Amino acid sequence: QQQYKIIGREEELQRALAAVSSNKHVLFEGTVGVGKTVIAMALASHFNRKFHRVDGDERYTEHKLTGWFDPALVIAKGYSRETFIPGPLTQAMRAGSFLFINELNRMPEGTQNVLLPAMDERQILIPKIGTIKAKPGFLIIATQNPEEFVGTSRLSEALEDRFVWIRLEYQSEIEEQKIVKKETGCKNEDIIAIAVKIARKTREDTDIRHGASVRGAMDITELIQRLSGSFTLDQDIWTRAAIMALATKIDLQDQTTQKLESVVKRIVTSVLSNYAKSVVRPRKQIASKPADTALRKEKKSSTSDLSKEVKAALGEGNLSKAIYLLDQNPQSVSEMLLEENLFETMIKVAQHSEPRWPLLHLLLMAQTSPNHKHRRIARKILSRTIVRMAAQIVGRGISPTEYVNVP
Repeated sequence: QQQYKIIGREEELQRALAAVSSNKHVLFEGTVGVGKTVIAMALASHFNRKFHRVDGDERYTEHKLTGWFDPALVIAKGYSRETFIPGPLTQAMRAGSFLFINELNRMPEGTQNVLLPAMDERQILIPKIGTIKAKPGFLIIATQNPEEFVGTSRLSEALEDRFVWIRLEYQSEIEEQKIVKKETGCKNEDIIAIAVKIARKTREDTDIRHGASVRGAMDITELIQRLSGSFTLDQDIWTRAAIMALATKIDLQDQTTQKLESVVKRIVTSVLSNYAKSVVRPRKQIASKPADTALRKEKKSSTSDLSKEVKAALGEGNLSKAIYLLDQNPQSVSEMLLEENLFETMIKVAQHSEPRWPLLHLLLMAQTSPNHKHRRIARKILSRTIVRMAAQIVGRGISPTEYVNVP
């Protein structure tokens, strides 16, 4: 698991190792994107075996699997081992290596049946060539999608009987977050968390027959980073990214009357709404007391907690998250800017941030400080930021000699 950087799957890996160690052919079953191929490749590397891969579809014939004769060479030399081009099954048997068949139940039944003598008797008969015997170490590792997937069929009882079966379910939310972080390189935990929640919610929506795998979360994460540049709670941006990522990864129920875009938008709205509620810590309700001291203490404590959350968001570079927190508690902003040293943190972040719209929003908030000096500093930086943004929009490097004061 550590050697091949597989996240989770401890129990499934133990079963797979036990099966291969016992020279059993293995059939992994699971929906798209649950890591069947990754585990199969890791097994081949772990046992130091070569890996011959076949991707199953309805056009994959018996001859593609076992091999065929080169027509030009046959005319010149006749049918012989020299004119025979071995297929992946023959190559794997001769080398004593792994034959990995991806989506076995998409192959025609006739092609599937070619595997029976190779698995049972460890040999196959090639017309005009003779018998090909498998060297020690030859094993077949196959994957199949559940039967309800389009284009799949049930394996014959004879073929199933020669496999040991390992089921792969979707992984936990935490494990999927780790997978997304590993595969995308994204360092923003909030983007990853929301992307994973969106993908997972497609699996339980009543209008969706087949939901998205963790690949959907990966694509959403990468698209958000390109579309926004940083963390954002902008519903339009998240919806655009989710539709782009999920349109090819989910299937709607036949009876649904909604369009795919509407279903995805509803899911995104729900996830963002729940996330926003979890970000803002609910205020504690105080029983009515005659003394106002308790109320003041509670208000101060709540403001302090909120300030810490805002500072943490700024420290992570999540301007949008910080703005959201401040927007939800406008009555506390002025107090925090004075008493919690929040203004200094906001200005420090502003001076090292790219000139984007969230930065303008943050600087406008900084101008609400009751301190006149604070407001003057915020106006100065805001003016410079507007000029920098204008230069980027126009596409020219403007070097202003004076700045416009924003009231």
